[in-house]
Amino acid sequence: FEGWERLAVQQLTIKGSYISVRNTSSVNALGDVVKLKISQSDDCAFLLADLVHSTNICPQVPKELSSQSGTTKPIAIFHCNHRLGEREKGAQQIISSLNKAGYRVILLPLAYTNREDAVLKRLCVSMKSPDVQYVDRVLSIDETIGLFQQCTLYVGLSFHGAISTYCFGGMTVAFDYEERRKT
Repeated sequence: FEGWERLAVQQLTIKGSYISVRNTSSVNALGDVVKLKISQSDDCAFLLADLVHSTNICPQVPKELSSQSGTTKPIAIFHCNHRLGEREKGAQQIISSLNKAGYRVILLPLAYTNREDAVLKRLCVSMKSPDVQYVDRVLSIDETIGLFQQCTLYVGLSFHGAISTYCFGGMTVAFDYEERRKT
C-alpha cells in the first residue's frame, strides 16, 4: 500500500482487534502498514457456526420472511452482485428450476453499495412468483446469518456466503458468472 491507500488501511484497522487473511501475499502487504498481529487461515467464515453457538449472536430470519415460516418449503439463497447483467435470463432459469424443485428462493445482495438491490428487485418482479422473495431494506448481520443458518441450498458468487451456508449444514453451488479464476 502506498500514499492514500496506506493511510486508509491504517485508519480502517486502527480500532481492530483481530485481522485474518487467506494468503501469504496478503500478510506481507499488510505487515508494513498494520500494527496488529495478522493471522493467516483458510477463511474466518469457517468459524461462523461455532461463533454463533458460543456468543450472544442471535440469528433470526427477517420478519418479512418469517411470516411464511409455517411453510415446509426449504429455503434456497440466490446471492449475486450488480454484474449479473446479461446473465439475468440464466439467473431466471436457475431460480425457476429451484422453484420447480420445491424451494422458496430468497434473493440476497452481496452488498448494498453497488446497486445489487436494484438488480435483485428487478429480478424478483420479473419472476412473478410468491416463492421468490427479496427484502427491500438493508438486513442486519443477525438476519443475514439467520438466512445462512436456515437455508438448505446456497447458489451464488460469494465465498463467505457459500462457506457460511456450508458451516450450518447447507449445500452450496457456485454461480460464477464473472468467470473468476479462484472460483
